[in-house]
Formats: sequence, structure tokens, C-alpha cells
Amino acid sequence: MDDLFEEEKQQQKTLIEAGLDEWRITQLYQRDIAMKKVDEAHEHVKKNWQLEKAQRIKPSLWWQQVAQAQATQTASTDTPALSKLSADGKAWFIHPVAMIDYFNIDTTLWHEPLENPQRTKYNSLGYKKEFNGAFGFVRNGGAKSHAGLDIFADINTPCYACLDGKVEGYIAEVKDKNDKGIGYGNVLILKVKGEDLRNSRNDTVLEFPDDGEIEQAKDFNINADYFYLRYCHLSTKRTDLNVGDMVKSGDLIGYTGDTGNAEHVVNPHLHFEIAMNPISNRSTAYDPQTNKLGYKINPAFFVNLQPIDEDEQTKVKERRKEEEEARKKREEQAKKEKEAKAKQQRTKQK
Repeated sequence: MDDLFEEEKQQQKTLIEAGLDEWRITQLYQRDIAMKKVDEAHEHVKKNWQLEKAQRIKPSLWWQQVAQAQATQTASTDTPALSKLSADGKAWFIHPVAMIDYFNIDTTLWHEPLENPQRTKYNSLGYKKEFNGAFGFVRNGGAKSHAGLDIFADINTPCYACLDGKVEGYIAEVKDKNDKGIGYGNVLILKVKGEDLRNSRNDTVLEFPDDGEIEQAKDFNINADYFYLRYCHLSTKRTDLNVGDMVKSGDLIGYTGDTGNAEHVVNPHLHFEIAMNPISNRSTAYDPQTNKLGYKINPAFFVNLQPIDEDEQTKVKERRKEEEEARKKREEQAKKEKEAKAKQQRTKQK
């Protein structure tokens, strides 16, 4: 039986290695993660098989002798007869691999930051540019970098902890002298174990390499002990959640918004980052746009992005556009009224 298990495992490893080759996944740590999952799944099934054999198969082989022996004894009224514990008392056998589809076992704790995560279809000006929210040198023809993944999310969409971790920080929105949001707005930072993140890597490949998307910053180290998940542009965090609190994968942690430099954009989104530091993730070794990506990795290798719902995103874009136009009209009207009032005051003074 052990030979059967080993043979099955080796066959599956051969198939997986062929798949990795086909997808051109050559980095050793990525291939090691895939092989580790095979070993974990194999051990899981093997343990289940040992329990099955001990608890059901082995006893059933002796069913006839046990039933005959019991028939000669007087059983107490509150003890069920062994002959009634099985439908037919027949011995049976099951192939261990047929017990469970063990290559579909969930071996990680990963939970998506949003339900049904999908890329933003539009940029902030309303043009169709899926690569605009990707990680890398994806803006202004490669002249400008983007240090996270923009995941479409209408305002106040629930956000979830992707892994078990600790709330490392919460940065409140900062505004300029004109009361305009700057930077990433409200940011929640979650500290997670390095091993948990490494085990959560998916099998995606770069979607927009020709448009500047890259895998990671030059100074990012996947073997770090801890990483930091950064949820940006939030409207607010969960009210009872405080810095230092521990959360479990899948816990509600906050709600999306348009704070910071995403204020009033027609493509509301969660800007999601995976970094080596809670803050100050800019490098100083390269040019400004490369430095901006410092110590970060492309979140698309962990977030399991779903197909873009263009109808939904278009509907939200048009609504946001109308809301922005109405807001500007109100501001213009308020400005005119203020100027008229000031003019009246000056006339009275004369």
C-alpha cells in the first residue's frame, strides 16, 4: 500500500512539473511551494487512509466471527447488537486515492481582500486601461510606476483580512491646504507571517508585461519572516478594531472608499499592497519611479483575480461621473453666492 501511495505521488509531481514548465515558472522557490503542496496533500490522504483501515476496514474483515461469537452471548438491553451496526456486514475495500480529491485540498489560509476581486477596467479619467492598476511601470507609457494592485470596489465595499495577522497600524487621511486628499488616504496595515504568504502564492503569470507590469521590486525578499498587507483609500476601518488587535483570515477589517488621491475618481478601488515594511517602502538605490516600487511584490500573484464585470464597472463609472458633475456645480454655485455676498458688503461699506 505504501508503494501505491508513493507511485501516485510521483505521478502527480511529474504532471505538476510539466505544468510549471509549460507556464515557464522556473524560479526554485515557486516550484518548491508546488511540490510541498503535493507532499502535504499526500500525507493528509495517507493519514485518512490509516484511520479508515483501523476503524472500518479491519473490523469488517472479522465481522462474521464477531457476529457468531456475539450470538452465543447474552447482551444487555442497552447495548446494541454488533450485527445491527452494519447494513450487511460485508467486508469491503476502497482505493485510498479514491477517498478524496486530494489535489483540491485547501492548504493555505488565504482569503481574498474583497469578494469577487477584479481589476479596475477604467483609469481615473474614465478610459479603458486594465493595465493602469497593475504593479510596475504601467502608467504614462512606462514613465510612471504604480506600487500596488487596484481592485475595483464601489464605496463601502467590505474588506477582509487575507491571512491571520496583527493590525500593525492605521494611518488616517491627510489633506492639503485646499482640503484635498493626498497620498493613500486611510490605510490599514496588517502584519502576517512570511510562511503564510509564501504558501498563498497562486499560479498566475504576468498579464501585461508589454505594458510594464513586473513581478516584484529589485530589493524585495520573498524569504522574509513577516510581510505587511496594506489596504489603501479606505473609507474607514471596522469601528471596534484597534492597532495591536489580532485578526483571523476572512475577518472583516474595514470598508473601501475614495480617500487620499483617489477622491472623487470614477473608478473607485482598493489599492492593495504587499510589502516588506509597514511604512517607508521606498528604495533609494535607483531612479525615483523604481524606488517607488521598493520592497514590494505584485499582489496579483496572491489575489485570485476574477473576470472583469464591465457592465458593473461601467455603471459605477457613469454614476460617479454624474455625482462629480453635480458636486462641481454645487461648488460653483456656492462660490458665486459667496462672491455676490462679498460684493454686497463692499457696496454697503461705500
